[in-house]
Amino acid sequence: MPCGSITCTSTAIPITVPAIPLVVPGPLAISWSTLMRDAWASVLYLAERRNQRLALCDLDDRLLADIGVSRTDALAEAQKPFWR
Repeated sequence: MPCGSITCTSTAIPITVPAIPLVVPGPLAISWSTLMRDAWASVLYLAERRNQRLALCDLDDRLLADIGVSRTDALAEAQKPFWR
């Protein structure tokens, strides 16, 4: 029997299963500054996404046709909440 395996002999046929080490992670060590930096990056990302949606709404029909978006689609996109 190889080292690091478990043999079950309660049945008529012995079954060998490889041992799986249990890894228990320690407490999360996230600093306050990392948490705040990530939160601020999320706020900036959501604000930029909102600005891009509003800019899409400001394009004229010719430019919207160039990128393959209809006026109705642009207005629907601009009306979405910033978190979607």
